[in-house]
This record gives sequence, structure tokens and C-alpha cells, in this order.
Amino acid sequence: MERSEFLNRYNISAKAFASTGISWEELEKVREHYLKTRDELEPTARGIVNILHKTEKVHSVSYRIKEPEHLMAKIIRKRIDKPQIVIDVDNYRQRITDLIGIRVLHLFKEDWMDINSFIIKTWDLQKAPVAYVRRGDAAGYIDSFKTNGCLIKEHPYGYRSVHYLLKSTAAEWGEVSEVQVRTLFEEAWSSIDHHVRYPYEPRNILLNELLVILNRLAGSADEMGSYIIYLKKKLRSMDKYFTDNDYGDGAKAGFQFLDEFEWHAEMGRGIGEREDSPSPEHDVGEEEPGNSEKSSSSRTT
Repeated sequence: MERSEFLNRYNISAKAFASTGISWEELEKVREHYLKTRDELEPTARGIVNILHKTEKVHSVSYRIKEPEHLMAKIIRKRIDKPQIVIDVDNYRQRITDLIGIRVLHLFKEDWMDINSFIIKTWDLQKAPVAYVRRGDAAGYIDSFKTNGCLIKEHPYGYRSVHYLLKSTAAEWGEVSEVQVRTLFEEAWSSIDHHVRYPYEPRNILLNELLVILNRLAGSADEMGSYIIYLKKKLRSMDKYFTDNDYGDGAKAGFQFLDEFEWHAEMGRGIGEREDSPSPEHDVGEEEPGNSEKSSSSRTT
């Protein structure tokens, strides 16, 4: 692909490209080297996927190996943001940390706790996990990530996900793999958001507003999922109460029980937060929203 065609496809101006100090020839060298060695990443990716499938709360896992053109575009954008860094054929494997991208999906927000513990116990992390949140997310929800060692980043598009960088010694150069963990509803919104914005199209106010509304609906759907699970546990407790009391005055006591219960999400509390915690106001709602590389393999438990 010619340089002008490439820059146009990825919405990079000639001026911005020139400011990076990278020659087109250097990028082509990276591309050629990556094409020759790209298949070597497959065993590491599949190994991580197989291990993640062992986690009970994981719904599904998929992975992709970064496309050569996307690698070139990412190098350019990194140099635009930080012109002082050097990324070339000798170090791009260390500088670009998502050559292997793995996506882990779970059903309920609360499931993240178990998945997070599993990842931390199983792998060495290159740095602390990053939790991307939306402005207006409940304080308790955000605090649950902080308590578990995550750095918090507010995403401008409302993208929610937790990112991990796993260090691997399986390959000669010890590559880093990026693992993204999110709910099914977060994944659905992210995929639609990416489909609308790709490839790096200029912002459109109307489309952005509609995506914001969809983001809020996805957030509400996640809260409803949490509520359903909470209510299911309460109903089981009620059934046990009725059984223990031989259905005598159990009906009356049961209605009182229902009147008194409080759902943590309804009160603006987050994952793992105690029911007697303060109740902040709750408004339901890169790395990159809806990563442009789609999964090359997907397995569902």
C-alpha cells in the first residue's frame, strides 16, 4: 500500500506523519519483520486462552493477533503523542504491548472479582491493571477497582473494561499480551461503537449522542443483571424461611422481608460494597473503544 493511501485510510494527516520523524521505509521494515514472525505469537495466545477457560466465572474468551497495518498505524500514533520515544524494527515487540490481544467476557459485573484474582495469581503483570470507567459511574463501583489494585482512567466515550498486561517468557523475546475483561453488555456496546467510528472517522454529534444513549442502556442492563442475581438470592432465603416455619406466619414475615431489602446497585453502591456504606448518586453511563482487530478464534464455555 502506498503511503498516501495508508495515511488516508487511517485518517492521519501528512503533517502529523512528518512530525513523528519516522520514515516510510522504517515502517515498511517493521511490517516485513512482523509478517515473518507473526505466527510465532499464536502458541502464547492460545496458551493464555486455555488457562483463562479454567476460571468458573468466565463466559467466553477470544483472541486476535494484531494486523500488520494496525501495527504501523499504532506506531505512528504513539510517536504523534510522544515524539521522544523510539519505535523501530529492533524494539517494536517490547514497545507495542497488544500484539496479542485477548478478550474475556463475563455475565455479571460482580464476576470480575473472581476473574481478577485468578489473573493476578496466575501471571506476572507488567504493571497494575487499568480500569476504564465512565463519568458518573457509582463511587462504590469505582472504589471496588481501586481496592483491588487497579488504576482508574475515565474514558471520554464511556468505554468500560479492565486491561491487564501479562508478561510471558514463552517466546524468545518475552512478549507482553493485553487481556481485556468486560461484561457481555459492555462488549456489545463497544463493538457497535467501534463499527460506527471505524476507521477513525471524524466525530459526528448525532452519532455520538446516540452512542451515549446506547452506552447508558448497556450500563442499565448490567445493573439489572446484578439486581436479578441479588433478588434470586433473596428469594432463596425466603423459601428457606417459609420451609423452616412450616408456612405458618411465613407469608406475612416474607412480605416484610421484601419491603425491607435494599439492592446495592439501586442505592448507588458498587461491587463488594457493604449495604451500610454511603449511597452516592448514580448515573449509568483506550485503550481504544471496540478494538479494531476482531478475534481470530472464539470459544465459549
